[in-house]
Amino acid sequence: MYKYIPLSTYIRIKRLKWTGYVVNMEDHGIPKWILGGSFRGKKLVGRSRSRWENSVQKDALALLHVRTWKSAALNRTGGRKLGMS
Repeated sequence: MYKYIPLSTYIRIKRLKWTGYVVNMEDHGIPKWILGGSFRGKKLVGRSRSRWENSVQKDALALLHVRTWKSAALNRTGGRKLGMS
């Protein structure tokens, strides 16, 4: 009757859509600066934290079968492949 998708997949799709929106923002936007920025500071002990960009790349490869997610976001093809635009 209804088509349900797993919550984890739904979150991945929303993460890809938001990242596509940020990539297409103007260059002076704060979210774009944070997405592409590198931060300085003390290195924490233990396992390195995963970056948002690494998670987006894994999601794009798993859901869209796209290796270059930034070019897909700029061409606006990623959301259309998912049928979510």
